[in-house]
Amino acid sequence: MHKLATAHSEDIVISPYGLRIIALDIRAKLIGGLVLIVAITTAPAMNLSRFALCLAALLLTALLLGDRVGAVLRGATVVLAFAGVIALTSPLALLGTSVASPDLGMFSSTLVTIHTVAEAYAYGWPLIWEILSKAWLSVIVVNVVMKSTTWTGVLQGLDALHLPRVFLVLLTFLYRFSDLFRQQIREMQSAIRSRAPQLGSLRRVLLYGKLGGNLFVRAYERGEAIYDAMLSRGYGGSLPTLRQLRWRLIDTAALTLCIAGAAALLLGS
Repeated sequence: MHKLATAHSEDIVISPYGLRIIALDIRAKLIGGLVLIVAITTAPAMNLSRFALCLAALLLTALLLGDRVGAVLRGATVVLAFAGVIALTSPLALLGTSVASPDLGMFSSTLVTIHTVAEAYAYGWPLIWEILSKAWLSVIVVNVVMKSTTWTGVLQGLDALHLPRVFLVLLTFLYRFSDLFRQQIREMQSAIRSRAPQLGSLRRVLLYGKLGGNLFVRAYERGEAIYDAMLSRGYGGSLPTLRQLRWRLIDTAALTLCIAGAAALLLGS
């Protein structure tokens, strides 16, 4: 018999593998992370030294917050699979356009019209680096914030920052139902292994595609049952927590450092 997720459990241990040196209010982390992401994405393209400096600062912050640096980096590397496709095809947008090319003179430059793919990649490799570096650093910021607190705290912080209720409820149910979808997938995989243990990899992938609709229907029905159970137990649109938010001087200092770092990124040449 399945247990309905009717209560919002509190995560007691935040980082069992690390030592949390500083504890910040989740609002300071959310605002600071948003400021840094905006600065990273809108700042001029970084050279290798500035990129290494930003990466070192973020990893040091992760250590101070008690995060596992390896987990932060592994989680951020996943985005390269998606950003890489965009980055590798971005130079093709330069076809038929004119770009500045340094001439033999020290202070002069000429406009070169790009006609071939080879020329586009010859002039467009800085764009590839810019997309990949900014995407990776942005996701590292997200990981530093998310891995240093619980999802309960994130929702509480978003509520305290007056996120529109519809978005807060949506995030809450995405979090609560993520375990439900994983459970349904595990049950489907167990059923396939018990009924067709010799099924090849290709046929297994094709079978997963055919069973996708069934998986969605089962998860939707389970979600309805969970929601009804939550309503019967007094759910009113928000999930309670025992933690109380308290803004302290260290939160102001941390947010000030984030704003100063963002300004340095935006104003740096």
